[in-house]
Amino acid sequence: MPALVALSVVIAVLAGVWTSLSIMWGLVTFAAFVSWACFFASGGGAKGLKTTLITNFTGVVWGVLIIRFSDGIAAAAGTATPVALGISLGIIAGVMVLASKVGIWAYVPGVFMGTATYFGAGLDFTGSAIGLVVGAFLGIASAKLSDALTAKSKIAAAEAPVVDAAEPL
Repeated sequence: MPALVALSVVIAVLAGVWTSLSIMWGLVTFAAFVSWACFFASGGGAKGLKTTLITNFTGVVWGVLIIRFSDGIAAAAGTATPVALGISLGIIAGVMVLASKVGIWAYVPGVFMGTATYFGAGLDFTGSAIGLVVGAFLGIASAKLSDALTAKSKIAAAEAPVVDAAEPL
């Protein structure tokens, strides 16, 4: 089976199963798709899994810090919450990018995707974290399962008898 077809089939099945289960269990469905994409965008494999887990979770933590810092700004300055949030997010977004100098946080899109997931999940830390972890592992599972399907088809093709087109069947 061609690699793209194998990956398509595996992702279709895993995505359908995850969506059904996450809805039944009340989990943050979209979070897994965010980190699943992160897994492939960061290079896949063991390195992509590690990068995705670290940067996405760090992003969720940054999201919590943005909200806490915003609350502090609003209370101290007596400003409206949207203004305080804008100031807080602006400052911490800059720090998030500066932190990319540290190797484990170098994949800035993963950090921002973790933060966005936290905000998109309505500030649900646990739901965001669970969904992001599940998605990272769905990424590695889809890569390994599609590789297995591709390898099996290559083995089957190698074992198939060679038929000369000139010979009658």
